[in-house]
Amino acid sequence: MSAPAPPCIPEPEVPLPLSELLRLAEAERAAGRSEAAAALLARAEAVAPAHPGLAQARSLIAFQQGEFARALALSAAAVAAEPNRPGWWRNRCTIAERAGDYAAALEAAERAAALDPNDADLWHALAVVRYRLERTDGAEAAARAALRLDPAHPGANVILAETLLQRGDFAAAWPYYEHRFRLRGVPPVAPALGCAVWNGTPIAGRLLVVADQGYGDAIQFARYLPWAAGRAGAITLLATPELAPLLAPLVPGGDIRTGWEAVAADCPGLAAWIPLSGLPRCAATLPATIPAAPAGYLRAEPGAVAAWRARLAALAPGQRLVGVVWAGRATHPNDASRSAPAASLAPLAGVPGVALFGLQHGPAAADWPALGPPERALGADISDFPTLAAALTALDLLISIDSAPAHLAGALGVPAWVMLPLGPDWRWGLGTAACAWYPGMRLFRMRRPRDWTGMAAMVAAALADQAAISARTCAAEAAASASRS
Repeated sequence: MSAPAPPCIPEPEVPLPLSELLRLAEAERAAGRSEAAAALLARAEAVAPAHPGLAQARSLIAFQQGEFARALALSAAAVAAEPNRPGWWRNRCTIAERAGDYAAALEAAERAAALDPNDADLWHALAVVRYRLERTDGAEAAARAALRLDPAHPGANVILAETLLQRGDFAAAWPYYEHRFRLRGVPPVAPALGCAVWNGTPIAGRLLVVADQGYGDAIQFARYLPWAAGRAGAITLLATPELAPLLAPLVPGGDIRTGWEAVAADCPGLAAWIPLSGLPRCAATLPATIPAAPAGYLRAEPGAVAAWRARLAALAPGQRLVGVVWAGRATHPNDASRSAPAASLAPLAGVPGVALFGLQHGPAAADWPALGPPERALGADISDFPTLAAALTALDLLISIDSAPAHLAGALGVPAWVMLPLGPDWRWGLGTAACAWYPGMRLFRMRRPRDWTGMAAMVAAALADQAAISARTCAAEAAASASRS
């Protein structure tokens, strides 16, 4: 008979200096282990409960966990206790920007840059906040200050490019825009291909174009594929399986591959390659030379369009058919500002003569009941881009946040209204309701950060005006027809 096992006696915790506890907690947080970080901070609190480093560390954990309001309050306590730490102010800037408090973000960025004017990262943070506030001159000045300290700073180069592009100064912007591939966390666009990156000059061999950004970006820049094909002996497009069927008509011979394995056999024969988003630079694009056809450069399958028209008309006879998209990809760096709560757009559903249809995909599609009856939620029936293209073409209008469906509507020549946040993506420009990339598209611009109530009121008023005009036109046509008969 074996002896009983001795009782398990926990090892005593070894006391650690406060500085070491804070260092270990930050290492755990940076590794994504927020619970372990919080446990270490609890030990630190027992040593020095009032130490301002605790509030700073907890603010970063709360931020990592998506508790932005709590993170903002904790960061305020930290910088109030230690106001001369530029790094803490910079962290507060990031937290405040994500929380939508642009005033606090601007104050924090300005304080950080003033405390350490020789830190390029701090000037970059200030440039980003000024960009979000549409203060383009200030954003440019801060970005250039960062580049004077560190000419190769990826973020400063990119925010300068986006500021110049947003302002319409394309020629000056394109060289800075090339730094987008050097941003932290951005994976390589392509493996080693054994050929040069194309510069736009005519070549006799095969050109590989790689769709390198999101769906919306690929749809926007796909207009350049015919131009590129005209300057190469042959062209191959590498795109995601979701986009390949949609973009195939723009590639001579429909030569599209959907994976690097499929390209590998052709690599020895490639003359050059280029990211799709690099084609506007190669074409020396200016706002006045954007290849933008009013009727669009993509087409939906006519039979599918007819089927969608019949379905939508049966669901809302005699009404204007308006599709709605209110949320984008959650991982987008500015998604908290560009995506709308569905309930905030409820005024659109109250416009007489208008029937809303939900085109939303993903988790946000569950919020459709705030806008319409279940039979008008179409997202579950739209499984690919060709189907979405047909559904969009069957609509009278799309109302969308800045997302891939908005780009697709513009590329199809479908009437679209796009609701933009304050400090929108560079491609939408500033101050105007017109869009240089998509003729016929109407842009609605937010006046205050995340003011979706004000945005909905603007769009609903415009929708009511359009519905009234349409009703008067239909009445006039009916009267004219009656008089002729």
